[in-house]
Amino acid sequence: MEQRRLVLAFGLSLLALFLYQELVLRRYAHRPAPAPPPQAAPAPPLAPPPPASGLAAPAAERPPISVETDVARLAITPLGGRLVSLELTRFRQTVQPESPPLELVKPGPILPLTLALDDGSDASVPYVADRAALGLHGGESGAIVLAGETGGGMHIEKTYRFRGDGYVFGLDVRLAGPHLPARVGVVLTPVATDTVEAGRFGREVGLVLANGHLTEKTLPDLLKQPLRFDGAAWAGFAAQYFAVVALPPQAAPGEMTAPDATPIVRVEAPVIDGRASFEIFAGPKERDLLMAVGHDLDRTLDFGWFWFIAIPLLWALRGLHAVTGNYGVAIILLTAVIKLATTPLTRSTFRNMREMQKIQPQMAKLRERYKDDQVALQRELMELYKRHRVNPFSGCLPMLLQLPIFVGLYNTLLHAIELRHAPFVLWINDLSAPDRLVVGGIGIPVLTLLMGASMFVQQWLSPQQGDPTQQRMMMFMPLVFTFMFINFPAGLVLYWLVNNVLTIAQQYGMTRSVKS
Repeated sequence: MEQRRLVLAFGLSLLALFLYQELVLRRYAHRPAPAPPPQAAPAPPLAPPPPASGLAAPAAERPPISVETDVARLAITPLGGRLVSLELTRFRQTVQPESPPLELVKPGPILPLTLALDDGSDASVPYVADRAALGLHGGESGAIVLAGETGGGMHIEKTYRFRGDGYVFGLDVRLAGPHLPARVGVVLTPVATDTVEAGRFGREVGLVLANGHLTEKTLPDLLKQPLRFDGAAWAGFAAQYFAVVALPPQAAPGEMTAPDATPIVRVEAPVIDGRASFEIFAGPKERDLLMAVGHDLDRTLDFGWFWFIAIPLLWALRGLHAVTGNYGVAIILLTAVIKLATTPLTRSTFRNMREMQKIQPQMAKLRERYKDDQVALQRELMELYKRHRVNPFSGCLPMLLQLPIFVGLYNTLLHAIELRHAPFVLWINDLSAPDRLVVGGIGIPVLTLLMGASMFVQQWLSPQQGDPTQQRMMMFMPLVFTFMFINFPAGLVLYWLVNNVLTIAQQYGMTRSVKS
């Protein structure tokens, strides 16, 4: 029964992992920040300013300045020199080919790349741009210069620097006037990404890497409790597949807060000889791309505790896709490779379960005989194990070794942007979304139902141990997992289904070998 309890504990551990994902992380996935009331007063600034100079400002009357590169299309409003739109042209909002490009800027009272100054912000500064549009391709680079003046007489010049082939652009600030601030801050707002598509996994967070430590706060947390930080290498917002962060020239202070119920991240840079500068990354959380940017920006991609397993599995998944051209087939092959590599562990677990099953009748008799003497019961059980050369805990090591592999692959499939809008076969046209076969207007989770059925077969083939209550609980677990997996991404469900089918084949083969 100890072996059976171990298997049950392993299954419950996996269940706890998914329940955490469902009940804890899901809690923040669709919980929007309270919307500001209509015609709300300007948001209070980060530093006490005159009432007229906050971070918010009305929409500009003049048309925005447009910037187009190979990977993005931006619109900068002359009022405040802020971003009103940033579209990633290589990504679509939905899986449909005619869907518009993915928009990263959420409309709201506070717009990204507003400057936070000692006396408020530049949100209401009317800027004059040196050009109305800029188009760049390949390795070309160019800039847009906006010049304006605050009500207090300080001259501000904002220069946006772009490259035609990158997701990183620069923001240089030049200040002139009698009283210049010691620091200037740049403001970022949450990312308007595919959180609806990503479902309960689309949680967005504010992120900061400060003094080597990564801190994240959900948007509801920002509404409740601001966070002040120092020594930040970068800070910003990240969703499941995309991020927008500011990279100061040196470790910088800043703040995550929510003026006027609008979550923002502010990163500060020192003003030296009237100048300050930032780099801004706005793009996909694709690991090679993040690594190329540097500044440890790849840490926006969270593979969890077993990242050292998840990253090689991601490489393997990409390699298999390069061969097959289909990420669904790549998941099947990767699962098969992992199952083959862990076959000795599976055999060891199955063999121990078989041996424990053989001595179940004798164990039941001992428990009945020594039900009032636990010390004697444990002594007799140990003698029984010794006579039959059985170690009830010998199956623990194989399971512990397999758990990191499972969790690593789980995080790989959950966070790999490669699976976003990646088709598999038939009705499964997005491996990052739940599978639904629509019949008569009803979406049927076919993969999930097949996965649940495979779990039942797997339980039926497993050696039966323990008391009837434990056996019923083990048979009930497929129902629980099926219910949980209904809204899981199709790529994760496909992995679990294939893993179950391969385990069934292994169990069938091992059962036949034992009988023969």
